[in-house]
Amino acid sequence: MRLTRIRIKRFRNFVEAQDIDIEPDVTALVGKNESGKTTILQALHRLKPANLKDDEFNLVTEYPAGG
Repeated sequence: MRLTRIRIKRFRNFVEAQDIDIEPDVTALVGKNESGKTTILQALHRLKPANLKDDEFNLVTEYPAGG
């Protein structure tokens, strides 16, 4: 199975659905500070965690603010 697109919705600072296409060779996350690069990686980590310690959902830190 190959990941070709992700959609993030209602996770941290992503309230509205955001689609991100994953290219077959290289995909880079580039943007200014506080634009959501780390949030994208955290959402992917939730999908398939590298370690099983982070499998708890924290409502205070992970629910979107202001929405």
